[in-house]
Parts: sequence; structure tokens; C-alpha cells
Amino acid sequence: MSLILNVASVLLSIVSILVLVGSLTMIFLPFSDTSLSEKELGGTLSEIRDFNPKLVDNIELNVRVRGLYLLILALSLSVISLIPYRNGEIWAWYAELGIGGIWLSGFFILCYIGVKRDLYKRSWIIISTTMLILWIVGLALPAMEILG
Repeated sequence: MSLILNVASVLLSIVSILVLVGSLTMIFLPFSDTSLSEKELGGTLSEIRDFNPKLVDNIELNVRVRGLYLLILALSLSVISLIPYRNGEIWAWYAELGIGGIWLSGFFILCYIGVKRDLYKRSWIIISTTMLILWIVGLALPAMEILG
């Protein structure tokens, strides 16, 4: 194992840890008016609950299921980046490129659109850009070593 592979593995692990933290907050934090912005929902949770009580339960379930999907993604990317990627296996590089690339590019685009439409705070652009940069560097550093 080379130093470059170790550094790249750590960078990809940081991205996975950030996704893991986000997923755990979606799953376990109490669902309240602060979970989603009023602009995202089109009203407050209490207004929506007055209109249709089951709708708020459905929104909460949707958020928790998305958190579960993110948890599975984060754990998968963590295992890949810590074991086979660190060993320089070619399939792990392609897995990180495909799985991480599809998710991170989608995440970045959605954050950008959300900030432009004033749905999200500007900090989401900073978070998504940081994750994207870490991912790109984590893939680019050992590319010649892994791919030959």
C-alpha cells in the first residue's frame, strides 16, 4: 500500500462520513418545523397538519426512508474506500467513480438549484462543493497507480 492510496482512501472516507452523518440526522433527529423549510413545504407543518394530518406523517416517513437510503450508500462507500480501494483494486476505483459520482453530482446539482430558488441555505453549496472536491481528489490522486 502506498501513501497516495492511503491519502485517497482517507479523502473518500471523509466524504462517506459526511454522508453518514447526514443520513443519521435524517433517520434519528425529531421531525419538526425545523426539519424542512417552509419554502420547501409550501407552508408550516402545523398548517399542513391542519389540512391533512396523514400528510405530515407521510412526509416524515419519506425523509426517514431517504435517510435509510443514504445510510446504505454511506456504508457501501465507506467499506469500498477503506478495504479494496486502499489495496488498489481496479473495480473499487470504478465503483467509487460510478456510485459516488452519480450521487455527488446529483447532490451538487440539487443543492445548486435549491439555493438559486431560495429553498436551501447557501451553506449547502459549500458542503456539496467540499464533498465534490474531496471525491475528485480522492479519485484523481491514485488513478495512474490503480489503473496502470
